[in-house]
Parts: sequence; structure tokens; C-alpha cells
Amino acid sequence: MYNLICVHHGSAYGPEYVVNLWKSANQHSTKKFNFYVFTDNIKQHPQDLGWNFIKLPDYSNVKRFTPWWYKLEIFNDANGIFGNNLYMDLDVVVVGNIDDLWDWNSAEFRICHDFNRAFSRNISQSNSSVMAWRDSSLDWLYKEFALNMQQTVDKYRGDQDLIHAKVKNNLTWWPRDWTMSWRWEIKQGGLDKPHGKYRSEDAYVIPNATKIIVCHGKPNPHEIDELCSFWHK
Repeated sequence: MYNLICVHHGSAYGPEYVVNLWKSANQHSTKKFNFYVFTDNIKQHPQDLGWNFIKLPDYSNVKRFTPWWYKLEIFNDANGIFGNNLYMDLDVVVVGNIDDLWDWNSAEFRICHDFNRAFSRNISQSNSSVMAWRDSSLDWLYKEFALNMQQTVDKYRGDQDLIHAKVKNNLTWWPRDWTMSWRWEIKQGGLDKPHGKYRSEDAYVIPNATKIIVCHGKPNPHEIDELCSFWHK
């Protein structure tokens, strides 16, 4: 069983981002997959496409709780999601076949290498934009987070820092070209150093093996003219 999972909370991204992800995944996969949407507002999403909705809890009582912490909910065993699970942020653009994201090293937890790798090969951090795991193998991490939520939010800058700290000895980074940063690695061939120059005069350079472009920071994907051909409304 194959599952694609996303989290949509608040208004930073409109519901059209969820539709785009679903349509893009269908276009770029030969798998039949279940689509799970973790959200605080189920009614804003299409109800006739066979999606599975999971209502996000209200953590407004937790100080400094930001929406990215809701990613930990996807690991909760109580949600009953089993099989080969693939999670993607909503600010990604699918540009190639994603079948291997489910099947490659499927017994292991897979996650992006932090995109600061563009400037240093010695970066030993992870980026949680695209993750994959089996069954409820990370339920222990969710439970630890739920039991110590305020302490965790106070200690870690974000979900990916927590995930890396807890799972760093048992994770595998995606092959570099599979998931790449738009601003630092794809646009005009990527930057040569932080705040430096772009390597190419071409609008963008996408390696043949690239499956996902991650548009972290600004601009948002729908604001990037070069990527409009990959966007599904």
C-alpha cells in the first residue's frame, strides 16, 4: 500500500496547493496511492476526490508553537496509516517520476539532506520537505514529542532539527539530485556561495534525475514564472 501525505494548516498556502500536489503526484507516478491531508479546515478542500482527511488538533495553548510542528502528527500510530508512506511539503514542485521515493530503501527512514549542502559538503543536518517511512515506525518520535511538547518547542528551532537530532543514526538522505532547492541549486544552475553569484545564464538547470524541487523561503512556487509549467490548478 502506498500513501502520499501532506499537512495544510492556516493561510500561508491556499487549498490550491493541496490540489496541485495531488494532481502533480498523479501525473508523475505509476502507483495507485492513498492521499492523506492533515488539516485544520477540512471543508475548504474538495470532498469528491477520494482524499482522506485527518483533523489537526488545537495546540494554541503551547507557547511559540508554529505550524511546522504539525508535521509530527503524521507519525502518530493512532491515525492508522500503514504501508509505504511518503510526505511532501506544500512548497514543493514535482518535476519527475516519484515512484522511487516510495520504493528506494523502503525499510529505512528517508529525508532530504539540508540544502546548505550547496555551499558545504560537510553539512550534517536534514531538511524535512520530503520524507518517507514504513507503517508507524516513527510513532515513538510522535509520542516523545506529544509528552514533552512545550519543552521541545522551546529547545528546537523547528521540526526538522528535532527529527534529525532523534533519528540521525538511523536515517538515509535522498540521492542529491532527487530533491533539490530551487533558490540554491536549480535557479540558474545554483549559487556558488551564500548570497553569491549564479553559475549559469540559463533560467534554470534541472538535472535529469530530479524528482522534486523544494521552494523553501520566498518566493512561493506559484510566484516563480520559470516553474509555472509544472503547476496544476
